[in-house]
Amino acid sequence: MQDQERRGILTLCLMAAFADGERSEEEREHLGQVARHLGETAGPDLLQRVLQRQVTVREATRVLTTTEARSLAYEMAVCVCDADGRLNAQERSFLREAQQALNIGEAPAATVQHEAEALMVDGLEDLPDPAGEARPTGDTPTGISAPAPGAARAEPGGAPASAAAAGGVIDSMVLKYAILNGALELLPQTIATMAIIPLQMKMVYRIGGVYGYALDRGHVKEFLGVVGVGMTSQVVENFARRLLTGFAKKVLGKTGGRVADVAAGSAFSFASTYALGHVAKQYYASGRTLGAVDLKSLFSEAMPQAQSAYPQYADQVHSQAASLDISRLLPLIRGQL
Repeated sequence: MQDQERRGILTLCLMAAFADGERSEEEREHLGQVARHLGETAGPDLLQRVLQRQVTVREATRVLTTTEARSLAYEMAVCVCDADGRLNAQERSFLREAQQALNIGEAPAATVQHEAEALMVDGLEDLPDPAGEARPTGDTPTGISAPAPGAARAEPGGAPASAAAAGGVIDSMVLKYAILNGALELLPQTIATMAIIPLQMKMVYRIGGVYGYALDRGHVKEFLGVVGVGMTSQVVENFARRLLTGFAKKVLGKTGGRVADVAAGSAFSFASTYALGHVAKQYYASGRTLGAVDLKSLFSEAMPQAQSAYPQYADQVHSQAASLDISRLLPLIRGQL
């Protein structure tokens, strides 16, 4: 894949990230970091050009001359739009424009949208929805909405008998999710990256449950954003890494060649999941007393430690990847609760 094709796909991904017009300040900051990390491949001013609408969908896609590159671009755009839940009207309009510009047929487009939505919506159907308009609006010091009334804390017996028991349960759980997400990043199929977000959400949900908090999807999304693991920005970042290492299904083929940098993507997904889990553990164990600055700081400190732990578990990550069935991603996500 040529640099101009990578640049075109990355531009479309960033446009997809802002298509709904609802990015939080935390997500916008993370997307800015991702754009800066793209360096010369995408251009240092790419994010500003997208935000100021100085580039159109047709301009971004004009450089994609092969069927494979156009198909990959559409897959990634759909996944980015679906990263934070069901598509809204603006996102549907954007994807329709992208479909036409990329000359993607109705049937292939519908298949891609169905697969992405299944992972991000159907895969999370067992996480409670926010309680409609009645959901509390009061914030904790972190800016994260409080759990539903009456569900703030379990009575003794609703959680493990001791802090040590709770900690042991969570450490084992976090490692399991980290290994699984690291393995997903080794798969060549684009859609595999989409499964990482709902698995992280379920992990946080379960950690809160160990400490007696009855969370919902809205709270978990907010927690990821405050910590610095934004849903949309994380998908964009993972896709950018795949493109820049040349590891993409539609370009390399179903048996896409492993390049040395592919391991970096796996290590990052392992580490971000591992760090997120341990920050969530500290947050809920503390009685939700940590503020947003504290959470971001804890995550920044946890990431290097998590990355240094990856070599210890790399063999397990690769073994897990070898046993994963890409056609069963949705049952896999549903089974992690």
